[in-house]
Amino acid sequence: MRVWALALIPALVVVLAIFVISVTPVSMGGVIAIVIGALLGVVVGYFRGIHSVVKLGPRPGTIVVKGSVVLAIILVAAFAVRFGVRYVFGHDPQMGNAVSDAVIVFAAFSVAVGRGMLFFAYRRLLTNPVNVVSRQL
Repeated sequence: MRVWALALIPALVVVLAIFVISVTPVSMGGVIAIVIGALLGVVVGYFRGIHSVVKLGPRPGTIVVKGSVVLAIILVAAFAVRFGVRYVFGHDPQMGNAVSDAVIVFAAFSVAVGRGMLFFAYRRLLTNPVNVVSRQL
């Protein structure tokens, strides 16, 4: 993976999250739910990032990250939960929108922070080129 690509996926996910949230009105409860979703996303992304196995790639400016299905599961589950929440909160659509938006924000922050942790691992490898950086960020 090229190092510049570490920013591409989080940027796309965050833009998608902003778009999804911007089309719905947000109440004070919605703002609280979104902040909680963001904080939980930061925590999950941090731990996912520090437990990733990262190596310098064969070409300059590249890294090799051990594959994980966790990212795909988080994104797919976020959209599935979003639709489920809207169904459950059918009687209160504003609260349903707020909770489902919080789920999307959780996924976006989880991806962004996880990729940020991979970038920090890359920077550490550049200064201390050992074979693997894992759980040492």
